[in-house]
Amino acid sequence: MHSRSDRARATRAAAAALALLLMLPAVARATPMTFHLDVRDALASVDAYNAFLVSLGKSAKGVKLVPGGTTFAGQTCAAFGTVFQLGSVTVLRGTTAFAARVPSKDGKAAAALAAVFTTAGVRSWTPPATTAETDIPFWSGASTADGVAFVAEGITNNNDSGLLGPNVAPGVLRFGADVGGSPDANGRYRFLIEIDGRTSSNDGALVAKGDRRCFTFVDVAPVDLNILNQLVDANVANPNVNGGLKARIANVQSALDQRNIQGALDTLAVFSSSVISRLTSLDSSPTIANAKARLLTEAAFRVRRGVLFSPASAQCGNGVRETGEACDGADLGGFDCTTLGFKSGTLACDATCRLDTTGCVKASVCGNGILEAGEECDNGSANSDTVPDACRTNCVRAFCGDGVIDSFEDCEGHNINGETCVDLGYDGGSLKCDAEECEFDDENCTIEGE
Repeated sequence: MHSRSDRARATRAAAAALALLLMLPAVARATPMTFHLDVRDALASVDAYNAFLVSLGKSAKGVKLVPGGTTFAGQTCAAFGTVFQLGSVTVLRGTTAFAARVPSKDGKAAAALAAVFTTAGVRSWTPPATTAETDIPFWSGASTADGVAFVAEGITNNNDSGLLGPNVAPGVLRFGADVGGSPDANGRYRFLIEIDGRTSSNDGALVAKGDRRCFTFVDVAPVDLNILNQLVDANVANPNVNGGLKARIANVQSALDQRNIQGALDTLAVFSSSVISRLTSLDSSPTIANAKARLLTEAAFRVRRGVLFSPASAQCGNGVRETGEACDGADLGGFDCTTLGFKSGTLACDATCRLDTTGCVKASVCGNGILEAGEECDNGSANSDTVPDACRTNCVRAFCGDGVIDSFEDCEGHNINGETCVDLGYDGGSLKCDAEECEFDDENCTIEGE
């Protein structure tokens, strides 16, 4: 008869066995793995990081709650993804990057951040063998001294078309990394990232303690066919099923070699259906079999995503706008001066396949403090829709009907400024405001005896 402690030990052993089954074997890799990070992953990671900091409690001295996030070691992720436009995402090679990126006199800030992210389990990795790629228009990816950076290109000084707003559809950020050790139970690796943004909010209180920069972490799984092969070997012991699944993977590779994208996608669908149909052969335990099937089909879906991501190798000067190019020759990608925020003019493409706006005429910008064509006034930050006599935020002078009682007005709309017929010398009646002149209308005021 088994004791309660024996059963507990058996349960723990089964759980540990399941975790091991769901982990890739730590094998030497001749080439780096390929990962896909998207904008939605990056912004969603901010909430996870803030929650992680709060969960550390007193063990992370100096964590403070601020509106929209936390502040720690002089860094804050407050309001990212809500009032910020995203301008760059850098996947850092590890916590050693803090020494250069967060310089301080005593190095305490960098050390504190390194300790927290080490606790969070971020991985160190070696430089990628290939250039980082992205399919986001007006963004580019490249290796840096301490990682790979994906950066938005500001099209003009007045209109940063490359920046992504908080509601943008996710775009793919693809990079190579040779990560040490095995992934977590979900087949993912935790990367340290730095995101950079520009506030688009007028609510200064929300980001009063904020910085344009935010360090956070994101969990990403590899999308490689060779990783899918490793998953099959690690989770499918039945030789017939194992061989059948790996044959499907080989067919996917063959289709890709022949540039048969649809054939590769169709074969990946067959791979996933084969996993489901062979469910009982994956393991005698339904719980473990289901976990294995979920892991394999999710990995196949990631590979499918990788197959669909196929940016062209851009050749500047061939007259065709390709991935990484804002334009090429006469192909301006549908842009003109007006769509870039200018008033008029002729847009061109320069020799580096970047948009040339020198032939565009700037449009008036209300709120820059400069009186320009089409504006009645412009007092910059002093423009207001609530202050009497102020230049309004649409750069129009204060006027009757703007909802504010100015110095040259008695009243505005239904607002008679607290005055009554009695205040004007009458005995009673109903005082009104002339909507066209913003003057008191005393037609309905009365004098006793009349």
